Amino acid sequence: MLSLSYLNAYLSLIYKEEVVVIENCAKTRENACKNVNSCQLQKPHLRTYFGRFVLRNSSDAQPVRPDPHAKIQQKGLQKMEGTVAGAVITASDRCFRGETEDKSGPLAAALLADWGVIVDQVRVVPDGIASVRNAILDAMAQGARVIVTTGGTGVTDRDLTPEATAPLLDARMDAIAMQIAQVGLVNTPLASLSRGLVGVSRQGETPCFIVNAPGSRGGVKDTISVIGPLVPHVLEQLDLVTD
Repeated sequence: MLSLSYLNAYLSLIYKEEVVVIENCAKTRENACKNVNSCQLQKPHLRTYFGRFVLRNSSDAQPVRPDPHAKIQQKGLQKMEGTVAGAVITASDRCFRGETEDKSGPLAAALLADWGVIVDQVRVVPDGIASVRNAILDAMAQGARVIVTTGGTGVTDRDLTPEATAPLLDARMDAIAMQIAQVGLVNTPLASLSRGLVGVSRQGETPCFIVNAPGSRGGVKDTISVIGPLVPHVLEQLDLVTD
């Protein structure tokens, strides 16, 4: 069994300050806490070791150590300077056939405008890989810097927007997709059913930011609330020329 003097020295080395072991104190957290005052330890920088627990005296007055990284400032969000061309594509069999009105696409276009992304016209295409992918390629060819699709992110046999988008992405941004899901889950547990992708593509003449939003208006609102403030930073990195 270790002597008290050896244990004192060992703990003092670990905590880089004086440590004293109280031999007769109980070895439970509850009892140890009760025995702190009864030990009457008055040393200003002392640590007390009760069995498995090391407790500071309530009278300790430790100096505040300066944070060596306190002067490091994180880069904040920046507003868009001017405007950029955008595109909104609604993937929906029913909207394409005229059986129901497309409400999510126009909402996406309106919300994007608040962040400096201008969408001239919302395009409605049927669900499917070829139809959605061709629409995205057309938007890229027309110079859209931000492309948002709505719909087709679920798990039915016709929800194929992520499969249409994936081959066009040179870099996926899964953290943004997770952030969109987290915002959505605050409003509805159904937000976790969306498989939407987020990423960037350099396959057109102009690099662009591509986002799959759910087909619901709530999902569109959540998506734009997340990506809107990030658009200037994503485009800045896309336009950065490296050697």
